[in-house]
Amino acid sequence: MNSYLLSKFYILFSAITFFSNSLDNDDCSVNDCTDTFTVGYEHNFDTSEISDCWTVKEFPSNSSSTYYSLSDEVFRGTTGYSIHLVDTSPTANAIILISPQLPDLSTDKKLEFYISAYEGDLIVGTVSDPETPESFTELSTIYEDVPYGEWERRSVYLNNYSGTDKYIAFKLQQTYRSRGEQVFIDDFNMSNL
Repeated sequence: MNSYLLSKFYILFSAITFFSNSLDNDDCSVNDCTDTFTVGYEHNFDTSEISDCWTVKEFPSNSSSTYYSLSDEVFRGTTGYSIHLVDTSPTANAIILISPQLPDLSTDKKLEFYISAYEGDLIVGTVSDPETPESFTELSTIYEDVPYGEWERRSVYLNNYSGTDKYIAFKLQQTYRSRGEQVFIDDFNMSNL
């Protein structure tokens, strides 16, 4: 890894809050949630623990080369948190953020969320169950980098959704072995078109 990337990662990792969770196995966060949410659902990650039935998983399990944290780097405002996903694995592993159950997913819906410190490799899709990240089905890849400290809204239209999955998933997976991937995500919402 070149010195520019090393110093970039050093600065980034120095700025992360203490809520970091290194992932030693595939159960990163476990929520025994039976709640479901429908159109109009919003979540801003503004607590110091992952909440509202969101789940984070490694896929497949690896050795502490993926992690998530709740960071004080937030969109809108000076307080609260965003979720920070990182994959520095040397192989084809990934970290997946999975929403609560959204039973009314259909082709007439859209997702919106804000991202920061993003340089590629984020795929938005669905899973059939939070316990089976291997059921991931791609809906859209997020393009266009966003610099650290800046926030940009991204939209994903579900017009190509054709399944029965009821969970949205954000899959971060590095594609180049010489660099790690990261993204901050905040202010998720689902609405009608």
